Amino acid sequence: MKKESAKKRKNPFLTAFLNLFWTGLGYIYVGKKVMFGICFAIWNAVFLTIMIMTPLPYIAWLFLSVDSFVLSLLFAYDGYRTAEEVNRQ
Repeated sequence: MKKESAKKRKNPFLTAFLNLFWTGLGYIYVGKKVMFGICFAIWNAVFLTIMIMTPLPYIAWLFLSVDSFVLSLLFAYDGYRTAEEVNRQ
């Protein structure tokens, strides 16, 4: 019998969605880069709190939103690749 059946496979699409929704959660779900995921999830909470509590001009909100979305897309892609790598092992 293969040990592969005992090892739970990780869904790359779920990992990508979690990293897109809240960067860091995908890494925690996969179980790889966990400390990075925890640190980034905490950073997101702090950053979001600062953004909400600080009055910013419209252009700053636009820049931060676009920047955050692009970074989230990159982390979603990395999470997808990380899940595929874990599944191959």
